[in-house]
Order: sequence, then structure tokens, then C-alpha cells
Amino acid sequence: MINQTDNNFLDISKLLSGELESLPFDLGEISFPCEDEEIAVSSLRFSGLAKDISGFIRLIGTITGEHSAPCARCLAPVARTFSIEIDLSVVTAPTESDEDVILAEGQKIDLGTFVTETVLLNLPLRLLCSEDCKGLCPKCGKDLNKGSCECDHKEIDPRLAGLADFFKDK
Repeated sequence: MINQTDNNFLDISKLLSGELESLPFDLGEISFPCEDEEIAVSSLRFSGLAKDISGFIRLIGTITGEHSAPCARCLAPVARTFSIEIDLSVVTAPTESDEDVILAEGQKIDLGTFVTETVLLNLPLRLLCSEDCKGLCPKCGKDLNKGSCECDHKEIDPRLAGLADFFKDK
């Protein structure tokens, strides 16, 4: 696949002038700026095809990569790969369409910004090491996936503590 990009910008001038009907691209490794130290995204790549379809430009491709973060229940490190399919229109002027569109800046498309936004919107809110993760004991902090703890989990709600005394007399 031909790399038609310069610093994550895809030059679509030949598509706009009608010289080409399709333009393959591969961004290779993309740096992912993320301020959240808990989430790491690596091996980010965007490849696909910009295609002239009856005077409209469609951007069709796949964003792939890996994200890692601590498990939301037990804090164990978790890494997952992801793949996001993209199919959207390219516009040269802002529109009020509900359809997924990307705005071309002159005769170039800033794919780096688009990829970053798309990945952030598609990252899971909670990453779990497994669906049946038991998490950590709220009292001692032991990982309950590795075995049960010796803590007494029979706490009485303080609002109902007076009722416990009521049943002792009978």
C-alpha cells in the first residue's frame, strides 16, 4: 500500500481534480496523545481507501491498535486489541448533515486528529480482566479472584441496628 500521507495529512488533490478514482493509504504507527495516565493506547494504525464515488469522496478504512488499563474491579493490568471500521464522507465545507463526515482542510485531510477522536470515543468506559471478575475485598483489599478472604462480611446497616436487638430478646 502506498503511503500518501505527510504528518498524518492525506493529500486528496488528485481525487478532487478527477485524476484518480481511488487513493489507498496507510498511516503506519500513529502517536496517541492521551493525558489519562491510566489508559495506554499503542500500535495505533489507520489504513484504507479514499474513493471518488459520483463526485463525492468516501473514506473507508480500519483503525487498529491495542489499549491497556487496570481492571475496573481488581486493578490487574489488562490489554486488549481493537479494530474500528470507518466509512464516511469527506466534505470541503462545513455542513449540517447528520451523516458521519470529515472536513478537508483545503485539499488535505487531517487523519491524525480524526483517528485520535475516533479511538477516544470508542474506548470502553470500564475494562475488565474477565466478565466474572470478583474484584477486591472492600475491607482487606485481597484479590477475590485468587481466593476468598477471612473478613466478616455480615455487616448490619447502622440504620437497622436497633432491629437486631429486638430479635435477640425473643
